[in-house]
Parts: sequence; structure tokens; C-alpha cells
Amino acid sequence: MLRFGEGNLRVLDDAELLLGVSRHLGAYGVTAAHADLDALQWAGQVYEMAWRLRNSGLSSATRVAAIATEAAIGRRMLLRDVLPTL
Repeated sequence: MLRFGEGNLRVLDDAELLLGVSRHLGAYGVTAAHADLDALQWAGQVYEMAWRLRNSGLSSATRVAAIATEAAIGRRMLLRDVLPTL
């Protein structure tokens, strides 16, 4: 990686690069509040799917996927988190 400084180019030292990456990733760290909100969002998605599928007996995969899309639940979240809980 090259850096412009005082009219000349120089290569970043490994320490500078690691410090920069560390600061960058630290800005995106998950706090306890974010973790709590994520758990609340997951519970809401499970409840939403359960409510929409209530009294339906057996539903096809296509119908379940359509309901999830309507409920703003992505396919990955549906398959990984919501359906195993139901």
C-alpha cells in the first residue's frame, strides 16, 4: 500500500498498516446494545413467521419463502435462523 506524504511516496510500515486496520475494524465492533437489538430483531422475525403461518397446516417451500419475503426476512436469515426455531 502506498501513501502520499510530503511530496514523495513511501510504503507503509507493517505496524502502521496493522494499526490502521485495527482502528478501522474497531469502529465496527458489536456492542452489547447492538447484540440485544439483534436478538430482539430475530425474535420479531420468528414471531412474524409464526403469526403468518398460523393455522395453515402444511405450507410449501415456495409459500414460506414468499411469506418471508413479504415480512422482509432474507433467504439466508430464514434458512439459518428463523425456520430452525419454528
